[in-house]
Amino acid sequence: MPEGRVKVSWIVAGFSLFLISLLTYVYYTYQTTRAEIMQSVDNRLLNAAASVKHILGEDYLSAVNQGDNISFSYYQNKSKQLSEFAQALDIAYVYSMILKDGKVLFSSSSYTQDDQNNGKVTQFLDLYPEATDANLSAFYSTEPVFEISSDQWGHFKTIFIPYVDPNNGNTYLTGADITIYNLKKAYRRLLQWLASSFLSRYSLPPYTFIY
Repeated sequence: MPEGRVKVSWIVAGFSLFLISLLTYVYYTYQTTRAEIMQSVDNRLLNAAASVKHILGEDYLSAVNQGDNISFSYYQNKSKQLSEFAQALDIAYVYSMILKDGKVLFSSSSYTQDDQNNGKVTQFLDLYPEATDANLSAFYSTEPVFEISSDQWGHFKTIFIPYVDPNNGNTYLTGADITIYNLKKAYRRLLQWLASSFLSRYSLPPYTFIY
């Protein structure tokens, strides 16, 4: 084989090995960082949902679980507190739920400005008709339940945390939602960071990533 062809073969082999190594590194970095993003999101949801119990307080929760009447002003005050909390954490919604006659009802919920504008503010003991199997199963779980689902308010990743009322043994849930749009935005930022790092490190032209 001519010497020129041998050199070309070695160059091609070397470049192929480099490219495979590089793609492996990029894939590993993406998967690792994506997992870290998901863990961070799960932790945010967990902390938000757990905080709902403390925002509502034992008096409110005990009254709800015992079937006592909750005044409109009392409910509105709690809804406002939950809404301010959700906004501060950049969480879509936080809320609590009870199960009555096999149906899921809201016992509290935050709201957004869009909800107010469109008349979609959740009221006390409003039925949640979009309750999924995961939502229902959370009432019988001993640990938090995560799910991804859609309802009239949007497309979310959700956590449900089950609690048992010590006074009557009834199970209730606290929950938190983050929009799938925000998750996708985080993934897009990750891809942009990887592309930027790749371009700056290897000085490849921008159009490399178009095709």
